[in-house]
Amino acid sequence: MTRVHLVNVGESNGGDVLMAMAAAANLERRLGPLTLTVNGRSLRDAAALRIRGAPQSGLDRFSQRLVRAFGPRVILPEQRFRAGDLVLDANGYRHGGIWPEENLERDLVLAGLARAAGARVALLPKSYGPFDARSGALFGRLAAAVDLAYARDAESFGHCRPWSAAVRLRPDFTISVAAAPGGSAPEVPARPVLVVPNAKLVERGIVAHFDAYADFVAACVRHLAFLGRPVRVLFHQAKDVRELDARLGARGIARSFHADPRQAKAELRDAHLVVSSRYHGMIGALTQGTPCLVLGWSHKYGGFLDRYSLGRQLLIGAASVEALAERLAWIGQGDHRAAVRASLEEGNAALAREAQALWDEVAGLY
Repeated sequence: MTRVHLVNVGESNGGDVLMAMAAAANLERRLGPLTLTVNGRSLRDAAALRIRGAPQSGLDRFSQRLVRAFGPRVILPEQRFRAGDLVLDANGYRHGGIWPEENLERDLVLAGLARAAGARVALLPKSYGPFDARSGALFGRLAAAVDLAYARDAESFGHCRPWSAAVRLRPDFTISVAAAPGGSAPEVPARPVLVVPNAKLVERGIVAHFDAYADFVAACVRHLAFLGRPVRVLFHQAKDVRELDARLGARGIARSFHADPRQAKAELRDAHLVVSSRYHGMIGALTQGTPCLVLGWSHKYGGFLDRYSLGRQLLIGAASVEALAERLAWIGQGDHRAAVRASLEEGNAALAREAQALWDEVAGLY
C-alpha cells in the first residue's frame, strides 16, 4: 500500500484542504489504496478533512522553533519517512514575497530527511516569489532537493526560473474535487450573489483595518443588492470568520461558513455571481462555470485568470465600491456574461486535461 504524506497543508484554509483532498483522491485512482498522513497525522480518508479554526497549532509553532534551532537533528512526526513513500507539499503559497525565509529553511530539512530515507518528494503547484538573492538561492537548493516542483501561474514560474530550471508549470488542480452532494440548484431567479472576503487585504495594507474592511464588504453587499437577488458573505477561511463574522453581523450582513470546503464549493456552483478575494473562492466559482469578479492581493489571482480568454476582464481594479460597480456594469453589458461563460467552458476543459497530466507525473514517482 502506498504511503502518502501531505505536508505544509494550511488546515485553516479551505483552499489547502481542497488541495489535500484532490491529491489523495487522484493518487488513489492511480495507485490504489493509500496510507495517508496530513501534517504528520494519520488520516483514514482525505475527504474527512475539515477546515480547522487555528491557523497554526502550538505544536506546529514549537516544531518550527526546534527546526530553526537544531535543523536536521530534529525528527518531527511528519518526518518519519520510509523508502518508497510519496511526500507532497500541498500548500498554495509559502515561498518568496511576504513569506519568511524560515519556510524555505524548514522545507529544505524536510526534503533532505525524506530523500535520505528513500522517499520521493514533490512540491505541488503553488504560487512563488518574488525572490531576493538570499531567498532565491534557498529556493534553488529546495528545487534541487526534490523530485518534482511545480509553479501554478506564469508569473510565479518566471520568479522560479532564475534559480531553477527544474520547475514545471501546471495550474491549480482542485478542479477535480466535486462539490458536496445536496439538493438541486435553486431556480435561476433565486440564485444568490456571494461575496468571499479575505483578511489578507487588511494584513497587506490594502484596507486600513478590519472595521474599515467590514464597512467595505457591507457597502459591496448593499450595492450588489440592486441585482434583485439574495446577497450574502461566504467565508472560505477560518481567519476570515474570526476577524469579520461578528463585525459583519453587527452590520446586518448575512453570512455562511462550512468546515467542509466542498459545501462552500456547492454554494459557489449554485450562485448567480461571485465576488471573491479568496483565491480558491475564485477557483471554486470559475471552474464550475459561475462568473466571478476578483479583488486580489497578489499576482496569483491574475495568473489563474490568464487561463481564460476573458479572465483579466474579471479583475476589480481597486478596493472600492466604484471599482466593483465598473466591473459589474461590464459583465452585465450586452452578451458579456454569455461570453464569459463560454470562456470558462473552454478554459476549464484545458485545466482538467492539465490536472490529469500532473497526477500522471506525480504518480510516476512511485
